[in-house]
Amino acid sequence: MDGRRKFLSFLSLLLALFLLFVFTWNTSLPNSYNLNSAKRVAEELELKPHHQMRHHESHASDTPRHPLDPLTVQEMNRVRSILSSHALFRASKSYALHSVALEEPPKSRVLTWREGDPLPPRQASVVARLDRVSHVLTVDLESGRVARVDTGPLSGYPTMTIEDMNTATFTPFLSEEFNRTLVARGVDLKDVACLPISTGKKIRWFVCFLDFFWG
Repeated sequence: MDGRRKFLSFLSLLLALFLLFVFTWNTSLPNSYNLNSAKRVAEELELKPHHQMRHHESHASDTPRHPLDPLTVQEMNRVRSILSSHALFRASKSYALHSVALEEPPKSRVLTWREGDPLPPRQASVVARLDRVSHVLTVDLESGRVARVDTGPLSGYPTMTIEDMNTATFTPFLSEEFNRTLVARGVDLKDVACLPISTGKKIRWFVCFLDFFWG
């Protein structure tokens, strides 16, 4: 009797292991129903008209709701319009806007503000470079005028613009000495990439490396 009981227990264990193996093996295989469902979804997406596809949310009509909310798209466009009509910019041969951000209202105004109260006057702080001179301006969005213009020895320097970075990226290759040094070391100039690193001023460091990853 004991031998028979042990034999039945052994068979039960084998059956349990077999069922566990079958279950694990089946779940590791792709589910045909899921594959067919995914295929149908892909076909529907390809056949769906373009105007029915989901688009990114537009922020063109956003309005500020808090005194510290960043400038909206409409406010940024208004800043550009105000500056373009200002005498300082009209008289400049070239200029670049390095920063356009909210001019934060006084802290006391923010602390006493409650939801539903009118917002403090919205102003923009602008760092601009005109004819090689840095300017810090305050633009009043309600009155549509430039409320403050500071020039001269200002604290800090304008950040690099995209145009600055694009120009600086190719500047090292204008140096014959730089190119000759690389060629003398057996380096193909097409395999070299240089990136400008700002040191806080318009003078920058360049980091050049062999572009093996992209090559």
